[in-house]
Amino acid sequence: MWLIKTLSTLHPGTDVIPPAFHGVPDVSTATRSDHIVGICYLVGLSALDAELRHRAAAKLVAFCHDAGYAEIRRLLPKNRWTWLAEALRQDSWAQLVACYFVDDRSAPTKTRISVATALVETTTAAVFPPGIDDLIESPKAASADRLRLAKTVTKRDSKQGRPLLHKLAADHTLKPRHRAEAAEYMQSLSGPGHP
Repeated sequence: MWLIKTLSTLHPGTDVIPPAFHGVPDVSTATRSDHIVGICYLVGLSALDAELRHRAAAKLVAFCHDAGYAEIRRLLPKNRWTWLAEALRQDSWAQLVACYFVDDRSAPTKTRISVATALVETTTAAVFPPGIDDLIESPKAASADRLRLAKTVTKRDSKQGRPLLHKLAADHTLKPRHRAEAAEYMQSLSGPGHP
């Protein structure tokens, strides 16, 4: 049923079930394991529409948490995770996957920062995943990307962002102009209208 509901959401006003399959089988006896196996099949089916595979991946993570995330990292192409930032900006169904991805140190750093920025821009959560702080402090990440992410965090929550900007302003692995920009931005927060 999840597949039919998702297809109906993606293609409103169309009959998503081919006429030959209008008699939907009874799945009331299916176990949780049956559903998980079915979702794994959808995630791994490369002939399937990419967005449907990604939504199935989100469902798998929601069902199985760490194990679900490990499985989607195995089933989905490792070099094509840029879809996650775009999915976050369109809708909230990918937020849980994004939290795991941001915390995943084996994922490409540039993509993690892109996803982290989109997550901070779109989430309603009061607390961000710890991977965001790690990315901002990571010398592996590009200097400009680290500063952009710290600014985005600060715009959402100045109490959480100020310490990150302070660290960047003192971080000698950052380019001098980005350190100066972090210090200037932090100083601008001390002006009128900022707590």
